[in-house]
Amino acid sequence: MRITIELDDEKQAGAVLRKLLELLEPQKEANRGALDVLKDQKMILESAASKKLKNVDAFFEKLGREGAVVLTGSQERIAVDAAFFEDFKKRISQVKTMDEKQAAKELGGKHAELFLKLVENGLIFFEGGSWKFV
Repeated sequence: MRITIELDDEKQAGAVLRKLLELLEPQKEANRGALDVLKDQKMILESAASKKLKNVDAFFEKLGREGAVVLTGSQERIAVDAAFFEDFKKRISQVKTMDEKQAAKELGGKHAELFLKLVENGLIFFEGGSWKFV
């Protein structure tokens, strides 16, 4: 599609261009990929995704192919942004308490949320010999 607009001055042309860009911005948002959404949210739970998507299996497979960390727990799958997961592993290695609630409190925010989901799904536990969560 081609639209031609003739304007008398640069100020008017700038205003029209800004308005056009504003109108096109929602299209950009709608075309965001699954990995972009994951980067924003840090993690996506299968239970949440199944409420919005028809084919959850394909969604998690696609995330895995695109570089996300997909963890399969006893209750559900959890897709985690790879950079966030690396940061999580670094932070959890510094936690020295065996109390899960205290560990979550030390981690805080999304890290705590991920930690509790991993515990709930049997994907992380405290190893007494090393005094670390593994």
